[in-house]
Amino acid sequence: MADEATFSQGDYPIQSPDQDGLGRDRFAKGFAARLSRWRGDHSLTIGLCGDWGTGKTSLKNLIVHHLEANNTDIPVVEFNPWMVTGIEAITQTFFGQIASQFPKGDDAKDTARRELWTRYSRYLGFGAKIAEASEVIGVVVPGMAAAGKFSKGALKRAQEMADHAADSLAQPDKSLVDLREEISQSLKDLKAPILIVVDDIDRLTSEEICLIFRLVKANADFPNLMFLMLFQRDTAESALDRLSNGKGRLFLEKIVHSLFDLPQPDFRQVHQALFKRFDEFLAQAANHRFDDERWSNLWFRGFRGYFKTFRHVYRFVSTFEITFFSLIEDSTLDVNQIDLFALECLRVFEPEIYQFLADKRALATGEHDIDTGKEEQKTFVEELLKLRRASDETQLYAILGELFPLLAQSWGGQGYSGGFMMQWRRELRVCVPEHFDRYFRYALSAQEVSEAEIRQILDRTKDRDQFVAEFSKLIEHGRALSALQRLEAESELLTSPHKVEYLLGLSDLCDRFDVGRSIFSENEADYIDQIVRRSTDDANVNERFNLIEKLVTETRSLTFGAHWLQWFDRNKLDDNHPDVENVPQRFDDMEKLWKTRIDDCAANEPERLYNVASLGYVLRYWLNIGDQEKVREFVRSISDPGPILRLLASLVSQRSSQAMSSVYVKNRSYLSWQELEKYASQAYWVGCQSILNEVDAEGKGDPKISQFLKESLERWHRGDADASQPNDD
Repeated sequence: MADEATFSQGDYPIQSPDQDGLGRDRFAKGFAARLSRWRGDHSLTIGLCGDWGTGKTSLKNLIVHHLEANNTDIPVVEFNPWMVTGIEAITQTFFGQIASQFPKGDDAKDTARRELWTRYSRYLGFGAKIAEASEVIGVVVPGMAAAGKFSKGALKRAQEMADHAADSLAQPDKSLVDLREEISQSLKDLKAPILIVVDDIDRLTSEEICLIFRLVKANADFPNLMFLMLFQRDTAESALDRLSNGKGRLFLEKIVHSLFDLPQPDFRQVHQALFKRFDEFLAQAANHRFDDERWSNLWFRGFRGYFKTFRHVYRFVSTFEITFFSLIEDSTLDVNQIDLFALECLRVFEPEIYQFLADKRALATGEHDIDTGKEEQKTFVEELLKLRRASDETQLYAILGELFPLLAQSWGGQGYSGGFMMQWRRELRVCVPEHFDRYFRYALSAQEVSEAEIRQILDRTKDRDQFVAEFSKLIEHGRALSALQRLEAESELLTSPHKVEYLLGLSDLCDRFDVGRSIFSENEADYIDQIVRRSTDDANVNERFNLIEKLVTETRSLTFGAHWLQWFDRNKLDDNHPDVENVPQRFDDMEKLWKTRIDDCAANEPERLYNVASLGYVLRYWLNIGDQEKVREFVRSISDPGPILRLLASLVSQRSSQAMSSVYVKNRSYLSWQELEKYASQAYWVGCQSILNEVDAEGKGDPKISQFLKESLERWHRGDADASQPNDD
């Protein structure tokens, strides 16, 4: 995991010039100098305008920094109305924060100024309550005519506040005009003007935005007050349209003396900030293999358009960081960095598309029905396009096409051979079905192997024993299949000087895997078989035979030997291996060696043979080429429930049927009594049934296997043909 200090600071404005990445400090410094020299009989109102994320608050912070650094003695009021709820509260806080910067001495003028300001704020505070009740903001604020009509409910609420008016106005005989004149004279005596900064105006409701501008307008005639207002121009103009018959822009320009529109930051600066953070993340992953060409295609055609401001960068980085570190272990990332970046772009900027993708693994990765899949994919893409929020169609097509190449075929993308899937698997791409889910749940499932574990395995492929020991840990935790899927993609292992040690290590593991006979599912033995076959892809016939011969003669696995000896066609040895000398004799030697090993194992290490996962598969071959009485003697020695269950499970036969015009495949499983008879008498298997019934009663058995055996024995007793009434799985 990363150090706490490495985590992103999020979407926070800068505070000082040394953090300025946009070159705006020079402007801020000059702006501050101009404010420090300003004096006037009326207030000064300046607006800093810009879209969200353009750096308005950061620029304001730089201005305030230089005012303080130059010892200007200008008090600064930081008023953020977004932090206050309600019209009355905004009004009271506005005046209260300004009053907090008045001199606090005991001088008569200072005391009088504070009292005058308090009475004035009460006037306008009462006005705010009337406005809230009447639903018309301008009825009592100077400088604005009343607008709209009172509703009955509003008039009732206003009447209920009559008592508040009496309490609020300490001197009801003094007019508001007289009070304002006294305040003007009092403010002229200030040694320095007060700067009132009003930020986050565009986050307010339209009603609250209007209130803020009216409050500033109400104080526009006072000397020594400077207002610096930060807002998005079109948002403010739209809110003020309500008060000016659609002339919000003119109204804004009347209130604000100087408007400065912050330009959009240079995209290059925004992108460099993003790249800098991304590089810092990649540096944490020791296993990252960065594909520059793929990144360029995705960046320029796809997600570059999402990053227009620093706020976009901050939003993305703060979420990407959490996801990234949830998928890294021991400096090893369990996903492809570019795919993760692209998907996180969708999660942040196109959340509806991201959520829609998360539940559509089969369609996105091409793991679908061959006949109907392409049409379903077309419909799927059309639905995705309807959900886009921040991207155009071309941009989204580019992202989806790079992430899911097989999906791109639905709109005319290129075709891909099976070899590409192994490459994508090696690259940990999201388009590989077994990798897809980890991108959306930010973690590996209990059956998936981490890249840190893969690295440990790869480091041990030079030593057979170390490799077997390391891989055995994965078998114990149920992650062997995931590991073999990854190893199959590591094609460089098959060209390394240590290839034979690696293959022998794989062969040694085969006794722990069920060979399996279903074409509808993958298993560990299938992957080992594929890896061995691929290791001979570029070999000639002689080299291929020599390699298989070495593996069969040196493996410690009975299952591996039985499998590859059956791979050779005894009747066509010479025809299939024309360039190999003395093939029949060499094959006989391999077969004889295998028989010797299993005979010795049955006689001296029966427990080892009991624990072979594909025990039935091995026994069939042994029965076919060896001493049949030794096989039967070994089977009759099995009396423990575990080995009995393993043997019977590996002897289960399957038949598949499919009705015409139906896509449903019906699997029928059963135990053949005619095969059981080859290994032991009916009396022995009846005894096995009694043993299994006992463990079933204890909840430790496998009722399905017990049922298969029971039905097989019943057919045997009746003399019925095998599988005359098989069970449906």
